[in-house]
Amino acid sequence: MALTLEQALAVATNSGSSTGNPARLGGIAVGQLADLTIIDTSATHHLGAGHPVPALGLHARAADVTIVIVAGRLVVEGGVLVDTDEHELRARAAAVMQSMSSHARP
Repeated sequence: MALTLEQALAVATNSGSSTGNPARLGGIAVGQLADLTIIDTSATHHLGAGHPVPALGLHARAADVTIVIVAGRLVVEGGVLVDTDEHELRARAAAVMQSMSSHARP
């Protein structure tokens, strides 16, 4: 059974009840464990989107992400990773990918 975008959003924002921590997850308030993504919807590819939920699911792009907060900590600001060395991260990811490909079957 397929989920509607509204149902998928409800599952994502009410996940606290499924993890046994309903008092600290699933809302935006003081004391909550905040994972929050702010999307800039001012670009032209968002024009004509009448309902915000399908608009995000169908029109949003990675470049539209302006702010990301994970567990109350700012991770992305202005579309740029904060406190992360992207070159080091890319090098580590490349090393992992290389390691994985060396273990792949021919």
